[in-house]
Amino acid sequence: KKLAFTVVSEVLKDKPYYTGEFTEPSMWNITNYNDIEKLPGGVTFSGGEALLQMLALIPVCKEFRKNDVHITIETCLFVPENYIILALKYIDFFYIDMKILDKSRAKDVVKGNLDLYLHNLDLIMKSDKPVVIRIPVIGGYTDDVKNRKMIFNLLDKYKNRILKTELIKEHNLGEYKYKTLGMKSTYYGVDDSVMIAYKKLLEPLNMPIEICKI
Repeated sequence: KKLAFTVVSEVLKDKPYYTGEFTEPSMWNITNYNDIEKLPGGVTFSGGEALLQMLALIPVCKEFRKNDVHITIETCLFVPENYIILALKYIDFFYIDMKILDKSRAKDVVKGNLDLYLHNLDLIMKSDKPVVIRIPVIGGYTDDVKNRKMIFNLLDKYKNRILKTELIKEHNLGEYKYKTLGMKSTYYGVDDSVMIAYKKLLEPLNMPIEICKI
């Protein structure tokens, strides 16, 4: 409780600077991409995997609720179902990663249970919470044609629930560190043409698609 009070007190110092037309919580379950900018400022929990801390976040979220602070979370969804159920009670907006949709490769590369991911995704999509999908495009891992098509099919299933999809191109900021440590870089590189082709693949979904670079 003491930690929750400290966190909330710090956040509320900035509340006068939050902007947006939709100041009331009753207005936050938006269904149109253009309304994202109308949401107020607030708090975003990220990580690591922020949802793994959901039990600890409950008292913080309750205090934010009392003060009408908008709450967003970034998640990969590889968490127990009960954390999703709690999140749906307290979180206002979800940024969801979508990486590898082949079950064996997901387990091998990201150490994730794809069945659990798909189940949790479905729980959120059946709610009224706004969702933005983020797809990290990582050379040698998530950029292959097969994975892109599988992601297209999954997005198509939920296209009426997704406000926007962001294609996030990998960066090579760690490459120099690998070299200075005498280690082999894991940076494969993703050409801009891959990003453009990925965007064109997703365009028939008729949702906003943005190519993002870090």
